[in-house]
Amino acid sequence: MRTIAIKQFGGPEVLEAMELPKPLVGNDEILIRLHAAGVNPVDFKIRQGLLATRLPHAFPLILGWDGAGEIEAMGAKVTGFSLGDAVYTYGRKATIQAGTYAQYITLQQEHLALKPKNLSFVEAAVVPLAALTAYQALFESLQIRSGETLLIPGGAGGVGSYALQLAVNSGARVFSTASPAKQKTLLDWGAEAVWDYHDKNYLEAMHQAVPGGFDAVFDTVGGDTQIALSKLLKPQGRLTSILTLQDKVQENTEIQTGYVFVRPDSEQLKKIATLIEEKKLRLPPVTTLPLSEAAEAHRLLEAGEVHGKLALEIPTL
Repeated sequence: MRTIAIKQFGGPEVLEAMELPKPLVGNDEILIRLHAAGVNPVDFKIRQGLLATRLPHAFPLILGWDGAGEIEAMGAKVTGFSLGDAVYTYGRKATIQAGTYAQYITLQQEHLALKPKNLSFVEAAVVPLAALTAYQALFESLQIRSGETLLIPGGAGGVGSYALQLAVNSGARVFSTASPAKQKTLLDWGAEAVWDYHDKNYLEAMHQAVPGGFDAVFDTVGGDTQIALSKLLKPQGRLTSILTLQDKVQENTEIQTGYVFVRPDSEQLKKIATLIEEKKLRLPPVTTLPLSEAAEAHRLLEAGEVHGKLALEIPTL
Protein backbone atom coordinates (compact mmCIF):
# COMPACT_ATOMS: atom_id res chain seq x y z
CA MET A 1 0.00 0.00 0.00
CA ARG A 2 1.06 3.61 -0.55
CA THR A 3 2.09 5.54 2.53
CA ILE A 4 3.96 8.60 3.64
CA ALA A 5 6.28 7.54 6.44
CA ILE A 6 9.57 8.33 8.17
CA LYS A 7 12.63 6.20 8.95
CA GLN A 8 14.08 8.70 11.41
CA PHE A 9 13.12 11.90 13.23
CA GLY A 10 13.82 15.23 11.56
CA GLY A 11 12.40 18.03 9.43
CA PRO A 12 9.75 17.78 6.70
CA GLU A 13 12.39 16.34 4.37
CA VAL A 14 12.34 12.99 6.27
CA LEU A 15 8.79 12.36 5.06
CA GLU A 16 8.94 10.00 2.11
CA ALA A 17 6.67 7.87 -0.02
CA MET A 18 6.96 4.18 0.91
CA GLU A 19 5.29 1.02 -0.28
CA LEU A 20 4.52 -0.94 2.90
CA PRO A 21 2.55 -4.15 3.46
CA LYS A 22 -1.21 -3.87 3.72
CA PRO A 23 -2.07 -4.57 7.38
CA LEU A 24 -3.58 -7.87 8.46
CA VAL A 25 -6.91 -7.83 10.31
CA GLY A 26 -7.09 -9.25 13.84
CA ASN A 27 -10.23 -10.76 15.38
CA ASP A 28 -11.11 -7.49 17.11
CA GLU A 29 -9.96 -5.15 14.34
CA ILE A 30 -11.46 -3.26 11.41
CA LEU A 31 -9.63 -2.65 8.12
CA ILE A 32 -10.36 0.82 6.76
CA ARG A 33 -9.62 1.85 3.18
CA LEU A 34 -8.73 5.49 3.83
CA HIS A 35 -9.79 8.29 1.50
CA ALA A 36 -8.33 11.18 3.49
CA ALA A 37 -6.16 11.94 6.51
CA GLY A 38 -6.20 14.99 8.73
CA VAL A 39 -2.94 16.84 9.43
CA ASN A 40 -2.43 18.14 12.97
CA PRO A 41 0.36 19.83 14.95
CA VAL A 42 0.96 16.56 16.80
CA ASP A 43 2.04 15.05 13.47
CA PHE A 44 5.04 17.32 13.07
CA LYS A 45 5.85 16.99 16.77
CA ILE A 46 6.02 13.20 16.29
CA ARG A 47 8.14 13.71 13.16
CA GLN A 48 10.53 15.88 15.17
CA GLY A 49 10.79 13.23 17.91
CA LEU A 50 9.17 15.41 20.57
CA LEU A 51 6.93 12.60 21.81
CA ALA A 52 9.62 9.90 21.73
CA THR A 53 10.07 9.84 25.50
CA ARG A 54 6.33 9.85 26.12
CA LEU A 55 5.01 7.15 23.82
CA PRO A 56 6.69 4.09 22.24
CA HIS A 57 7.59 4.59 18.57
CA ALA A 58 8.62 2.15 15.84
CA PHE A 59 10.06 2.71 12.35
CA PRO A 60 9.17 2.90 9.57
CA LEU A 61 6.57 5.21 11.11
CA ILE A 62 3.43 6.22 9.22
CA LEU A 63 2.21 9.56 10.57
CA GLY A 64 -1.38 10.67 11.09
CA TRP A 65 -4.05 10.16 13.76
CA ASP A 66 -7.11 11.52 11.89
CA GLY A 67 -8.77 9.80 8.95
CA ALA A 68 -11.92 8.87 7.06
CA GLY A 69 -12.73 6.02 4.70
CA GLU A 70 -14.71 2.82 4.17
CA ILE A 71 -14.67 -0.49 6.01
CA GLU A 72 -13.14 -3.17 3.79
CA ALA A 73 -12.83 -6.07 6.26
CA MET A 74 -13.62 -6.89 9.90
CA GLY A 75 -12.54 -9.44 12.48
CA ALA A 76 -15.00 -11.97 13.91
CA LYS A 77 -15.33 -10.14 17.25
CA VAL A 78 -16.34 -6.78 15.74
CA THR A 79 -19.98 -5.73 16.22
CA GLY A 80 -22.02 -2.68 15.24
CA PHE A 81 -20.40 -2.10 11.83
CA SER A 82 -20.90 -3.46 8.32
CA LEU A 83 -18.66 -3.86 5.30
CA GLY A 84 -18.72 -0.71 3.21
CA ASP A 85 -19.65 1.60 6.09
CA ALA A 86 -18.28 5.12 5.70
CA VAL A 87 -16.43 5.91 8.93
CA TYR A 88 -14.18 8.50 10.50
CA THR A 89 -11.51 7.84 13.10
CA TYR A 90 -9.13 9.09 15.71
CA GLY A 91 -6.56 6.36 15.17
CA ARG A 92 -3.95 6.80 17.91
CA LYS A 93 -2.55 3.43 18.96
CA ALA A 94 -0.43 2.44 21.96
CA THR A 95 2.70 2.32 19.77
CA ILE A 96 3.17 5.15 17.30
CA GLN A 97 3.80 3.50 13.94
CA ALA A 98 0.70 2.70 11.87
CA GLY A 99 -0.99 6.03 11.13
CA THR A 100 -3.46 7.44 8.63
CA TYR A 101 -1.07 8.79 5.97
CA ALA A 102 -1.73 5.51 4.17
CA GLN A 103 -4.22 3.72 1.96
CA TYR A 104 -5.16 1.32 4.76
CA ILE A 105 -5.21 1.15 8.54
CA THR A 106 -6.49 -1.44 11.01
CA LEU A 107 -8.12 -0.22 14.20
CA GLN A 108 -10.31 -1.42 17.03
CA GLN A 109 -13.89 -0.21 17.01
CA GLU A 110 -13.33 2.20 19.91
CA HIS A 111 -11.32 4.31 17.45
CA LEU A 112 -14.09 5.00 14.97
CA ALA A 113 -17.72 5.83 14.29
CA LEU A 114 -19.93 6.26 11.24
CA LYS A 115 -18.95 9.36 9.30
CA PRO A 116 -21.32 12.35 9.47
CA LYS A 117 -23.60 11.88 6.47
CA ASN A 118 -23.38 15.51 5.38
CA LEU A 119 -19.57 15.59 5.19
CA SER A 120 -17.23 14.41 2.47
CA PHE A 121 -14.41 12.04 3.41
CA VAL A 122 -11.96 14.96 3.28
CA GLU A 123 -14.11 17.07 5.60
CA ALA A 124 -14.72 14.19 8.00
CA ALA A 125 -11.02 13.36 8.18
CA VAL A 126 -10.15 16.64 9.92
CA VAL A 127 -12.78 16.36 12.66
CA PRO A 128 -11.93 13.57 15.14
CA LEU A 129 -8.75 14.67 16.94
CA ALA A 130 -9.73 18.33 17.32
CA ALA A 131 -13.39 17.73 18.14
CA LEU A 132 -12.66 14.93 20.63
CA THR A 133 -10.03 17.12 22.31
CA ALA A 134 -12.58 19.91 22.72
CA TYR A 135 -15.28 17.51 23.92
CA GLN A 136 -13.11 15.84 26.55
CA ALA A 137 -11.70 19.16 27.79
CA LEU A 138 -15.12 20.76 28.19
CA PHE A 139 -17.25 17.93 29.51
CA GLU A 140 -14.78 15.69 31.32
CA SER A 141 -12.03 17.96 32.61
CA LEU A 142 -13.77 21.33 33.01
CA GLN A 143 -17.25 19.82 33.47
CA ILE A 144 -18.70 23.02 32.03
CA ARG A 145 -22.30 23.78 32.99
CA SER A 146 -25.09 25.87 31.47
CA GLY A 147 -24.85 29.53 32.45
CA GLU A 148 -21.16 29.43 33.36
CA THR A 149 -18.67 31.88 31.86
CA LEU A 150 -16.01 30.20 29.74
CA LEU A 151 -12.98 31.80 28.11
CA ILE A 152 -11.48 30.08 25.05
CA PRO A 153 -8.46 31.87 23.56
CA GLY A 154 -7.96 31.17 19.87
CA GLY A 155 -11.58 30.30 19.18
CA ALA A 156 -10.98 30.20 15.44
CA GLY A 157 -8.29 27.51 15.71
CA GLY A 158 -8.68 23.82 14.99
CA VAL A 159 -9.58 22.81 18.56
CA GLY A 160 -10.92 26.19 19.67
CA SER A 161 -13.55 26.36 16.94
CA TYR A 162 -15.12 23.07 18.04
CA ALA A 163 -14.81 23.96 21.73
CA LEU A 164 -16.55 27.28 21.25
CA GLN A 165 -19.52 25.73 19.46
CA LEU A 166 -19.82 22.78 21.85
CA ALA A 167 -19.79 25.14 24.82
CA VAL A 168 -22.42 27.41 23.28
CA ASN A 169 -24.58 24.35 22.57
CA SER A 170 -24.29 23.39 26.26
CA GLY A 171 -25.62 26.76 27.38
CA ALA A 172 -22.34 28.29 28.57
CA ARG A 173 -21.56 31.99 28.11
CA VAL A 174 -18.51 31.85 25.85
CA PHE A 175 -15.83 34.49 25.32
CA SER A 176 -12.86 34.23 22.99
CA THR A 177 -9.98 35.90 21.18
CA ALA A 178 -9.29 36.07 17.44
CA SER A 179 -7.82 38.31 14.78
CA PRO A 180 -10.27 40.93 13.46
CA ALA A 181 -10.91 38.96 10.25
CA LYS A 182 -12.21 35.96 12.23
CA GLN A 183 -14.20 37.69 14.95
CA LYS A 184 -17.52 37.83 13.08
CA THR A 185 -17.48 34.06 12.55
CA LEU A 186 -17.07 33.43 16.27
CA LEU A 187 -19.86 35.88 17.11
CA ASP A 188 -22.09 34.13 14.55
CA TRP A 189 -21.27 30.82 16.29
CA GLY A 190 -22.59 32.24 19.56
CA ALA A 191 -19.63 33.84 21.33
CA GLU A 192 -20.75 36.64 23.65
CA ALA A 193 -17.62 38.72 23.01
CA VAL A 194 -14.42 38.29 21.03
CA TRP A 195 -11.25 40.34 21.55
CA ASP A 196 -8.28 40.96 19.29
CA TYR A 197 -5.28 39.38 21.02
CA HIS A 198 -3.03 41.88 19.22
CA ASP A 199 -4.60 44.69 21.27
CA LYS A 200 -2.31 45.43 24.21
CA ASN A 201 -5.36 46.10 26.40
CA TYR A 202 -7.30 42.93 25.61
CA LEU A 203 -6.70 41.32 29.02
CA GLU A 204 -8.09 44.39 30.78
CA ALA A 205 -11.10 44.35 28.43
CA MET A 206 -11.75 40.73 29.41
CA HIS A 207 -11.57 41.61 33.09
CA GLN A 208 -14.04 44.46 32.63
CA ALA A 209 -16.46 42.20 30.75
CA VAL A 210 -16.51 39.61 33.57
CA PRO A 211 -15.21 41.54 36.61
CA GLY A 212 -16.02 38.78 39.07
CA GLY A 213 -13.79 36.37 37.14
CA PHE A 214 -14.51 33.60 34.65
CA ASP A 215 -15.77 30.24 35.84
CA ALA A 216 -13.49 28.38 33.45
CA VAL A 217 -10.70 28.76 30.89
CA PHE A 218 -9.92 26.24 28.15
CA ASP A 219 -6.34 27.05 27.18
CA THR A 220 -5.18 26.16 23.67
CA VAL A 221 -2.29 28.63 23.56
CA GLY A 222 -0.04 27.89 26.56
CA GLY A 223 3.01 29.77 27.81
CA ASP A 224 2.65 33.33 29.08
CA THR A 225 -0.89 33.53 27.71
CA GLN A 226 -1.91 30.61 29.93
CA ILE A 227 -0.48 32.40 32.98
CA ALA A 228 -2.25 35.66 32.11
CA LEU A 229 -5.61 33.98 31.53
CA SER A 230 -5.37 32.03 34.78
CA LYS A 231 -5.43 35.37 36.60
CA LEU A 232 -8.85 36.14 35.10
CA LEU A 233 -10.50 33.20 36.87
CA LYS A 234 -12.71 33.61 39.91
CA PRO A 235 -11.58 31.90 43.15
CA GLN A 236 -11.73 28.11 42.59
CA GLY A 237 -12.23 28.69 38.89
CA ARG A 238 -11.05 25.93 36.56
CA LEU A 239 -8.37 25.97 33.88
CA THR A 240 -7.72 23.05 31.55
CA SER A 241 -5.01 23.07 28.90
CA ILE A 242 -3.93 20.90 25.99
CA LEU A 243 -0.40 22.25 26.50
CA THR A 244 2.12 22.09 29.33
CA LEU A 245 0.79 23.62 32.53
CA GLN A 246 3.06 26.46 33.56
CA ASP A 247 4.61 26.34 37.04
CA LYS A 248 2.95 29.61 38.06
CA VAL A 249 -0.44 28.17 37.10
CA GLN A 250 0.06 24.85 38.90
CA GLU A 251 1.29 26.66 42.02
CA ASN A 252 -1.82 28.84 42.23
CA THR A 253 -3.88 27.13 44.96
CA GLU A 254 -6.85 29.44 44.33
CA ILE A 255 -7.74 27.73 41.06
CA GLN A 256 -8.26 24.17 39.82
CA THR A 257 -6.14 22.95 36.92
CA GLY A 258 -6.31 20.09 34.45
CA TYR A 259 -4.59 18.76 31.34
CA VAL A 260 -6.08 16.84 28.41
CA PHE A 261 -4.32 14.42 26.07
CA VAL A 262 -7.10 13.23 23.82
CA ARG A 263 -8.00 9.54 23.76
CA PRO A 264 -10.08 7.50 21.27
CA ASP A 265 -13.79 7.30 22.11
CA SER A 266 -16.31 5.85 19.66
CA GLU A 267 -19.37 7.01 21.63
CA GLN A 268 -18.15 10.59 21.68
CA LEU A 269 -17.44 10.44 17.94
CA LYS A 270 -21.07 9.34 17.46
CA LYS A 271 -22.31 12.35 19.46
CA ILE A 272 -20.09 14.69 17.46
CA ALA A 273 -21.37 13.21 14.18
CA THR A 274 -24.96 13.80 15.30
CA LEU A 275 -24.22 17.45 16.13
CA ILE A 276 -22.62 17.93 12.71
CA GLU A 277 -25.58 16.30 10.93
CA GLU A 278 -27.96 18.54 12.91
CA LYS A 279 -25.84 21.54 11.86
CA LYS A 280 -25.13 22.42 15.48
CA LEU A 281 -21.41 22.00 14.91
CA ARG A 282 -19.76 23.58 11.89
CA LEU A 283 -16.30 22.96 10.49
CA PRO A 284 -13.56 25.53 10.04
CA PRO A 285 -12.30 25.91 6.45
CA VAL A 286 -10.46 22.86 5.08
CA THR A 287 -7.40 23.06 2.83
CA THR A 288 -6.67 19.88 0.84
CA LEU A 289 -3.40 18.57 -0.58
CA PRO A 290 -2.61 15.18 -2.15
CA LEU A 291 -0.92 12.58 0.07
CA SER A 292 2.27 12.99 -1.95
CA GLU A 293 2.56 16.57 -0.67
CA ALA A 294 2.57 15.67 3.03
CA ALA A 295 5.94 17.38 3.51
CA GLU A 296 4.52 20.63 2.12
CA ALA A 297 1.51 20.23 4.43
CA HIS A 298 3.89 20.01 7.39
CA ARG A 299 5.80 23.09 6.25
CA LEU A 300 2.59 25.10 5.94
CA LEU A 301 1.31 23.99 9.32
CA GLU A 302 4.59 24.66 11.12
CA ALA A 303 4.81 28.11 9.53
CA GLY A 304 1.32 29.01 10.75
CA GLU A 305 0.09 29.48 7.18
CA VAL A 306 -3.01 27.25 7.46
CA HIS A 307 -6.37 28.90 8.06
CA GLY A 308 -8.67 26.27 9.56
CA LYS A 309 -7.82 22.60 9.01
CA LEU A 310 -5.58 20.69 6.62
CA ALA A 311 -6.29 17.34 4.96
CA LEU A 312 -4.40 14.93 2.71
CA GLU A 313 -6.40 13.24 -0.04
CA ILE A 314 -5.35 9.59 -0.41
CA PRO A 315 -5.26 8.05 -3.90
CA THR A 316 -7.27 5.00 -4.85
CA LEU A 317 -5.45 1.83 -5.86
